Amino acid sequence: RSLDVDPGYVTKNLFIVQPDASQRSAKASPAAGATALMVRDQMRATPGIESVGAVEIAPYFGAGTSSARTNGMASSVSVHFNEADEHYFETLGIRPIRGRIFRTDDPGVAVVNARLARMFWGSEDAALGRALEIGVAGYGASTTSVRVVGVIPSIQTTTPGVPDEATYYVPLTGQRASSAFLVVRAREGTRVPQVATAVTHAVDADAVTTVTPLEERLVAMTMPARIGARVAGLIGVLALLVSAVGIHCIVAHA
Repeated sequence: RSLDVDPGYVTKNLFIVQPDASQRSAKASPAAGATALMVRDQMRATPGIESVGAVEIAPYFGAGTSSARTNGMASSVSVHFNEADEHYFETLGIRPIRGRIFRTDDPGVAVVNARLARMFWGSEDAALGRALEIGVAGYGASTTSVRVVGVIPSIQTTTPGVPDEATYYVPLTGQRASSAFLVVRAREGTRVPQVATAVTHAVDADAVTTVTPLEERLVAMTMPARIGARVAGLIGVLALLVSAVGIHCIVAHA
């Protein structure tokens, strides 16, 4: 199973790019919060790049925890959340199973995964148009109400082989854009690290770019399971050898 993880989208030629402008001079331009989004826009126009999306927490780079509730619920429950632009889902190759994907300039809207839709409203269809009261868990009683405009499949972005927990997505705006990851879908043979570095330096000469192929990230995260499988396989082979020798001895003696 560790060799055959299907996250619900194609990981081949998919890269995670993180432009980091945190070390540059305070007088440099552009503003720190704009670097990632400017790199995103310029990479879209680069030959060999099919699609680029921005997201606060990239696939297999962790998960954000929030609280949420809807009408009729006495208290909030803990769920996962993320912020993304409208191109993030397109880059992963995810289409909504109900409704639509939001736009960055959509006010007060959210996209939820199928698990959250079923947990709160019983079905994907019933989730559309419903109000969701959200807030960051552990940070007081401040909440925001958003309207569900779309439902996506319960893909895997946190733990390989395990569908995501109940999760909602809101448009990526404001301060969170300063630390955004870029998810890049490239054509076969495109040298994404070189392209990303060149574009980032063109936007901000002091910024540092980290590029991680998503397939490599998956291999690293499943490595303990792979090692365990190989060790168990080796023990199985040794057990088979000992059994074969024992049976041969018994038959020979008989």
